[in-house]
Amino acid sequence: MNETDAIGFPRFDPLLVARYHAWTRLVGWFTFVLGAATFVYWIVGSQWLRIGTPAINAMRANAALGFLLGGLALVLQVPSRSGWVRGIARLCAAAVFLIGVPTLLEYARVWHGSVDLLLIADDIWPLPGWHLGHVSLSSALGFVLLGAALLLIDSPVRRVYPSQWLAAAALFMALLPALGHVFGATADIGIERGFQIGLHSVPIFLVLASGVLVARADRGPMQLAARRVPAGRLLRRMLPVVVLLPVAVGSLRLIGEQAGLYETRFGIAISAWSNALILCAIIYWYATVLAGEEDHRRIAQGRAQSTLNALQSPICVVDKNGMIVACNRAWSETGAAAGASAAAVGIGANYLDVCDRVIGPEGESARAVASGMRAVLTHRSDEFVLEYTCQAALAQSWWRVRVTRYAVDNEQWLVVAHEDITTYRVQEQKILRLNRVYAVLSGINGVIVRARERQQLFDEACRIAVEHGGFGVVWIDVLDASAQEFSPRAQAGADSAILLDNGRAMHLDRSDERGLIARAFATGEHAYCNDLASANGIDTPRLRSAVALGYRSAIVLPLLQEGAVVATLTLLNREADYFDEAELRLLDELAADISLALEHIAKREYIEHVAFHDTLTGLPNTRLFTDRLQQRMNNAGNGELAVALFDLENFTWINETHGRACGDRLLREIASRLSAAVPAECTVARVGADTFAIGGVCEGEAASAAACTQLLARISEPLAMNDKEIRISAHAGIAIFPRDAQDAETLFERAEAALRQAKTTRQRCLYFAPEVNAQVAERLLLEADLRLGLERGEFTVVYQPKIDLTSGEVIGAEALLRWHHPQRGLMAPADFIGIAESTGLIVGLGDWVLHAVCEQQAAWLAAGVQVVPVMINVSPVQIAEGDMLDRVQRALTAHALETRHIELELTETAALHDSPATRATFAALRKLGVCLSLDDFGTGYASLEQIRRFPIDYVKIDRAFVANIPASAENGAIVSAIIAMSHALQLRVVAEGVETDAQLAFLRRHDCDEMQGFYFSPPLDPAALEAMLRNGVRADLPVSAPEQRATVLVVDDEMGVRSALHRVLRRDGYRILTAASGEAGLKLLATQRVQLVISDQRMPGMSGAEFLDAVNRHYPETVRIVLSGYTDLATVTEAVNRGAVFKFFTKPWNDDELREGVRQAIRLSRPAPV
Repeated sequence: MNETDAIGFPRFDPLLVARYHAWTRLVGWFTFVLGAATFVYWIVGSQWLRIGTPAINAMRANAALGFLLGGLALVLQVPSRSGWVRGIARLCAAAVFLIGVPTLLEYARVWHGSVDLLLIADDIWPLPGWHLGHVSLSSALGFVLLGAALLLIDSPVRRVYPSQWLAAAALFMALLPALGHVFGATADIGIERGFQIGLHSVPIFLVLASGVLVARADRGPMQLAARRVPAGRLLRRMLPVVVLLPVAVGSLRLIGEQAGLYETRFGIAISAWSNALILCAIIYWYATVLAGEEDHRRIAQGRAQSTLNALQSPICVVDKNGMIVACNRAWSETGAAAGASAAAVGIGANYLDVCDRVIGPEGESARAVASGMRAVLTHRSDEFVLEYTCQAALAQSWWRVRVTRYAVDNEQWLVVAHEDITTYRVQEQKILRLNRVYAVLSGINGVIVRARERQQLFDEACRIAVEHGGFGVVWIDVLDASAQEFSPRAQAGADSAILLDNGRAMHLDRSDERGLIARAFATGEHAYCNDLASANGIDTPRLRSAVALGYRSAIVLPLLQEGAVVATLTLLNREADYFDEAELRLLDELAADISLALEHIAKREYIEHVAFHDTLTGLPNTRLFTDRLQQRMNNAGNGELAVALFDLENFTWINETHGRACGDRLLREIASRLSAAVPAECTVARVGADTFAIGGVCEGEAASAAACTQLLARISEPLAMNDKEIRISAHAGIAIFPRDAQDAETLFERAEAALRQAKTTRQRCLYFAPEVNAQVAERLLLEADLRLGLERGEFTVVYQPKIDLTSGEVIGAEALLRWHHPQRGLMAPADFIGIAESTGLIVGLGDWVLHAVCEQQAAWLAAGVQVVPVMINVSPVQIAEGDMLDRVQRALTAHALETRHIELELTETAALHDSPATRATFAALRKLGVCLSLDDFGTGYASLEQIRRFPIDYVKIDRAFVANIPASAENGAIVSAIIAMSHALQLRVVAEGVETDAQLAFLRRHDCDEMQGFYFSPPLDPAALEAMLRNGVRADLPVSAPEQRATVLVVDDEMGVRSALHRVLRRDGYRILTAASGEAGLKLLATQRVQLVISDQRMPGMSGAEFLDAVNRHYPETVRIVLSGYTDLATVTEAVNRGAVFKFFTKPWNDDELREGVRQAIRLSRPAPV
């Protein structure tokens, strides 16, 4: 690993180390080749290298072998190796060491073995005794030193590298004989006999020792020579000068003296002068180097300080005693910001003492830092990291301190770095908060799917917001619009009861800006405060209590239903500045989801209400009435109950004479009168178009007769309508439990029989009497005819085509049963199906229809007709038999048909027979591949929960709802709700009884899938349907061409106003449509793209507010403007609240202002789909 110095720079230059390695490999190969060549010559007996003189004698074989192995060991260990290569290198080094050891033993008189002759005998130049030519003592010592240096080349001992010191010793060991040879004075300096190295061996020893010396220049003492610092340059440049220059001067002096150029004394003077000059040069050079090194150190320190100052985190360097020896600008600035002086936390201060002396909230963290620093200094830990907080005057901040250790020249130093992680922590907390809000969103979305009631949704939303969202207190206030009060309906959190004063209602002042809830109710947007304690202008009892309990942030989210705020969701948190932009967006999504769920629940409740109640009067329908009646009968004990049915006389005439709106108003008024006239425990229901029912306790026949008389009188009271007084009379039929029946349905039938008898005899009120029940006899007669008709084949099947509302193609047909009665003529199913079901004849009749349809489909297939699926009506009685699946399979098999050729249509009544067997039958039919349809949907028989359990594919909207669209806003709402609900359940929707363009346009606008009715075709006989299928007849569905101009619809009952508005607005290039009434306007909207509606407020029949309310519900993309000559507050309020109008203009109007208002409205409008 490349070590670094105190400021982090490398302790050696890799380029210089590479050069030293190259020199080492060159030396190794040179020594290896020379030693190998000499050793080979000895082996082959060559005479040339073995002939010598006493001055230059032959290199001995063991010396040659030592150089060979030394060079090989050096080559194999540069660069540093491992594994088997390192093993070979060490083996060679050991051999070099052992070559020198025997010779040393001989010189020590320990062993007499003629070491030089052990490997190869010298028979040409034998040298007995201690004569020149043997391996000298210096050579043997050199081999021992070099062998040991090569063995220890990678083995430091206590941070000391003996290899380099041994190589230096070998180098100077060889340098002494070299000087003797240079000066020719071996004898003078005592180098004689065995102490002299041969002249040819001296350079080999020198270069080999130098190679071993720099083989590891990246460590040990030689590391200094590999550094690009002044000291390294001084060592590299001056060491050769110091070694070679004195030798050169001495040689010149010797040469001059021997040549007689000067005397010895002059030579000594010259030598002294030269040495003095050399020393002066060396001293000057050394001073220059020191000055450069000082400059370099200052530059390096400045660079290091600049680097430290460039770091944003406060950083300091401390020594082993905790003294600060360096710090950056951020350290000083942070200390100054904390109120500490430069002497306390700057260079020279003891940081350990500073940390130990800290008191207050940060004292514990400071002492932990000091303890961590001591642990790192004592090597008990390599690193110390701690996160801590600082509480400043304005805000809290988070910091992370990291303490690391490093060593320079055996000195321990610590780097202490404090990193400001406030932003990271804030973002982390933000992410945690957002994750909690996402968890709330996910949880509430799950509740939305499960919740069936508003209270369940509210309770679960509050609970999830507290448990998953981390909010302290959550509650939902619901607005009582009539009392202008809001009160909590759901709450969660430990402090919720205290804050909400145990559910006490609060008055709503929409103009009060001090309350967040008032703001949300007034604006329909969220209102929040991130610091309740210091918020100006926010002062309500609840918020004051919240501040007292430690809550700092609050938000109020409006919950909307049909665009109006109906409730608010309030969330409190103890953290200040809790709500940021991202969280506000998510919370707005949360409020939107809950609002959507409220609308879904409202629609579901509305549909369920419609299923059990009359849509016009709001009274219970037949199903709910009989259910309640049965419950009361079950709990009646020995008491009596009475059921009275009231039928309005001549109601059809009133409808035809005064209009349907007048008839509807009359029915609502009668419902109100009956409800007000009976005790609360009695049930009032509308059970027919003009029939009402009342069920309650019977206190005797006389009492019930008196009550009936009073009710008839209430019904007959005059009613002012269209400036006229209308009176209507009624008939009543009464049946009493348990005298007349033991169950609710039979009791209801008995009351019906009594009512029919009263109408027949023109009596006002009759009790049920079996002996005068002519209807029973009639029923029995028709039952007998029905049995005979089935046997005689008096029934036929006709087919009404079913049309795809997208393509206009005929995609199916419905099989309709007709009875050709011998006396009564052609009878529709409504005249006899009820009797067939009650008698069980429907099973055989249905089986006949099933086979008749299958037979006809098979005939068409045989004739090559492209058949379509035919829908067959199935009665609940057939399903109850339990063998419906077998009957269908037998019919299909008998006529070789597939399941796709027929479909089964079930009435909502089938849902009443919701049993495991019924559900199993439906599931088996669906598994067989038969498509199932639900007929007469919305007529009030089955609950949505029951319908949900049936595996149906289609829902058919009853013709009673289709008949009055789009003029009837109520029916339009029901139809659109049924379509939306069915599509949400992945069901296709079929509308029956479609007869007009307006009805078709309304259904297509609301994405109805299919339709049937006289608009396209009446029921057809088989031949006519076959011709239609063969010719590919399809419905001519109107296609609206794109309209480039904006369209304005003007609705006013005064022709002059309509003409004036047409004249004013035509100048701006608008397409102007006009209508004289709200009903006419709704018909135009069903077939035309309209961007803006301008409506009068007071019109006969449907008022402007009612008309705009219908527009708002069915065409929300169309902008609405009210134009009225009446400016009373009630009129304005009704128009605005019901119609959600864009602007209100008075008559007469200012043309310029009106035109500008229209332009603004057009810009706001969106294109309305057709």
